[in-house]
Amino acid sequence: MSTETNNEQVALTKPETQLPAPGPSMAVEKASDQQVAPAAAPPADPLEARARAVGELSISGVVKASTLKLTKRENDELTADFPDEAIELGAGGNPTLLYISHAYLRQRLNKVLGLGEAVFIGLKHWAEESMQKTKYGMRKVVRIYYQGQLFVRGVMVGEGLGDAIYYPDNASQTYSDCFEAAKSNAFRRACKHFGVGLQVWLPEWIAGWKQRHPDKLAAAYAKAGIPPTDEDKAIIDAWRAKQKDVVAHPVQPVAEQPAQETPEEKRQRWIKMCLEAAGGQKAIVEEVLELMGKLEPMQGLDNLPLDAVPKTKKEADAILEGIRAQYEAIQTGLGKADRAEPPAETAPPDVSGAPSHGDSEVILEGALAKLLKKPAKNGGMRYSVCVEREPGEQGEWAATFDQQDGALLESLHEGTHIKVRCVHGKYGLTIIKKGITVVQQ
Repeated sequence: MSTETNNEQVALTKPETQLPAPGPSMAVEKASDQQVAPAAAPPADPLEARARAVGELSISGVVKASTLKLTKRENDELTADFPDEAIELGAGGNPTLLYISHAYLRQRLNKVLGLGEAVFIGLKHWAEESMQKTKYGMRKVVRIYYQGQLFVRGVMVGEGLGDAIYYPDNASQTYSDCFEAAKSNAFRRACKHFGVGLQVWLPEWIAGWKQRHPDKLAAAYAKAGIPPTDEDKAIIDAWRAKQKDVVAHPVQPVAEQPAQETPEEKRQRWIKMCLEAAGGQKAIVEEVLELMGKLEPMQGLDNLPLDAVPKTKKEADAILEGIRAQYEAIQTGLGKADRAEPPAETAPPDVSGAPSHGDSEVILEGALAKLLKKPAKNGGMRYSVCVEREPGEQGEWAATFDQQDGALLESLHEGTHIKVRCVHGKYGLTIIKKGITVVQQ
């Protein structure tokens, strides 16, 4: 919105007609000691009805002032500093004043509190017309005012009065655009009262932002057509001198180093790679990672622990290969993990603990800590059992698709001392058929 500078107001007209100010609820008058006048019918005029409703809301919100309860998370996120890109120069046409874009403020309230939890209600608006003396002669100016209150969960938390200038002879402006600008200004000031976006009123933060963005500072003064203050001029001059030095002594570009990934970024990237390998089917990824011991049963892919992210490319390739194989098998109706069973012919249950299936056999002996069931892709049930070797230690998981072994596990209670014979399969420890022995109930 364009502004005029060094203008002199020479005339002022009366304000435009505005909505009636909110008033108290209609009192009930006594016609006599025994008779009471009936309540007035709701106003037929929608504007009058709105003004009355806004007035009642305003009174209710003010009465509940200081009663709003926010969680620590909501409080911390609401009062957090906004990023530099949310900040703009030229509040009210003044290039020295910073402000936060209306969209960023609204997005912050909606994201932290939820849609509809924070509402900005207009109380009234009006306009003042005047004639200004400019270098082009006399010019009609309309200054639009908008006053509103910010409510959060029914509690009034801030109030603001904003304004904007409308030039009727400026074809690039519309009255509605200027009206919205005045409303946005009022909204920003109400957010300030609530404590959101206070950084643009802190001198130290303002000075730091100008130092970081001298180009925007210079552009704001050029747009306003006024000389910068001494402090801002020093910032702009230093920036321009540096720009000239860069042009005079160009430096060979240095290859940009890739940014170091945070552990959480690595985790999210790994989850995305797994989902791509599974054709976007989260259930396949969860099943394979569970069988590989990378994810506890029922834990969910979104809760994948950081230490489950592969440390080497070889390990990552092996896991992705398993996920792709399972996805391809399911696509053809042959779920590899569901049909992968131990050898049909096995030795009798090993009650002595001595391995009978070579070095690949593993004996899990300890307390039954947890048993989980999950339907298999091709029917049946997959049973996952967690065995704690020692009290307090992290248990080890093994799985079986054998229904008889599953029924045996279901008949046991937690804490039962069991011995489980397993083999290392492609997806983790798999229980040998009939390889469960109850040592002590």
